[in-house]
Amino acid sequence: MNEATCRRIVSQRSRGICERCGRARADGKHHRVKRGQLGKWDPSNIVDLCGTGTTGCHGFVENPSAFGAAPDAAGSDGEGWALRSYEDPRAISVAHQMLPGMMMFLDDEGGLITDPVRDAPPTAPTAKSQELQRIIEAQAQLRADGWGPTPEDFRDVTAADLAEQRETERALYIEEHGP
Repeated sequence: MNEATCRRIVSQRSRGICERCGRARADGKHHRVKRGQLGKWDPSNIVDLCGTGTTGCHGFVENPSAFGAAPDAAGSDGEGWALRSYEDPRAISVAHQMLPGMMMFLDDEGGLITDPVRDAPPTAPTAKSQELQRIIEAQAQLRADGWGPTPEDFRDVTAADLAEQRETERALYIEEHGP
């Protein structure tokens, strides 16, 4: 994918708001796997963050210890914003502001998929997050019944594979439940 297309998809996903805090205007794009580590311009690898490499959420992601957090707080075992060169961004979820308290996988079409395994660091629930929590629970039940993706589905999966999977699942649902 080229940089311009990726930037457009990520901007649509974030709606111009920081994807980490959800409160500030997103000032720039951050590579979860850094460009210097051959991180690609794929929406699963790029996030919209507030601040610069030393301020705001972008600063936190680049150097959590400067903000009083553990050095690995933004890494794959923490919030998922900063990954190592060998880690696949499609397979590691982030503490996305869309659902405080939930970890989300980023796909390469600009979508968000909840991570049923990992919980994000605790935050105060909002009416929006409580409503979305009910939706997430329904999605989790569908996944438990064999519908929808799991984290393992995102290893070595292309955008075409995801589109084909969605179409197959949609056809099966219509066949079983009607249009």
